[in-house]
Amino acid sequence: MPRDELTREEQVNAIKTWRYLRLSIVAMVIGIFMAIAHSASTVTSFCMQHSISGYYYTPARGFLVGALVAIGVCLVALKGNTGIEDVFLNLAGAFAPVIALVPTPNLGDCHRDIGAAGRNAGVGNNVFALLVVGALALVLVAWLVRRDIKAHPETAKPGGYGWVAAFALWLFAATVFAVNRDLFLAQAHNVAAITMFVFIIGVVFANARSYGGATNRNRYALIGWLMLASAAVVLVLGLAGWKHAVFGIEAILIALFAVFWLIQTRELWHAGIR
Repeated sequence: MPRDELTREEQVNAIKTWRYLRLSIVAMVIGIFMAIAHSASTVTSFCMQHSISGYYYTPARGFLVGALVAIGVCLVALKGNTGIEDVFLNLAGAFAPVIALVPTPNLGDCHRDIGAAGRNAGVGNNVFALLVVGALALVLVAWLVRRDIKAHPETAKPGGYGWVAAFALWLFAATVFAVNRDLFLAQAHNVAAITMFVFIIGVVFANARSYGGATNRNRYALIGWLMLASAAVVLVLGLAGWKHAVFGIEAILIALFAVFWLIQTRELWHAGIR
């Protein structure tokens, strides 16, 4: 029979796991910026890509792809403080590998070592693997939820909305990938990037609500509003003609994303979860 209560040592180990997952996200964000900076330092004249995603076409590609996949895994593995936060974390984490494995179709001004042909071949191979892994994950989650409900029907929470949303997204992506590859190649990256940031902002505001209540101002609410305000300002600059607006929005949101995880790590250092 499985035990319902954890020992003190098991609780400490679980808390350390939460702690290290959060810090791993921060480390990957720092690494992305360092890879971009080093890539820029190796060229004879200054050149800046139009977006962070555009650094896929530079020597920073390896770390960029690996970091985004790692961040996605961390987001899915982390248990949210509330049910809605947990759903947002899972969905944001599901989109991160798509951003990594389906690079932006905009090569930018500084591409050096890969072109559109290499990009399209890689997408066909890697997205197929990602869809298979996603399908297996959905089956595993459905089985685990069903097992928990049978074992503890009085306390189990099905969480069906999150699973249904994840399945719908997987089915939609798989269908477009199989039926209209050109559309997938052209739009998947942008859709995944925008959607991931929407869910990340949702995670921040979900924390603001669970941390201080719906009306209480707190550090999480401040980060959330900074994300929205900075994205709006840079978007206006982009509409005015600044060609690096996407880079600006991504850089600010990713930096605030790392600050959010640092603050939450500090808050929950000894608790693990709120």
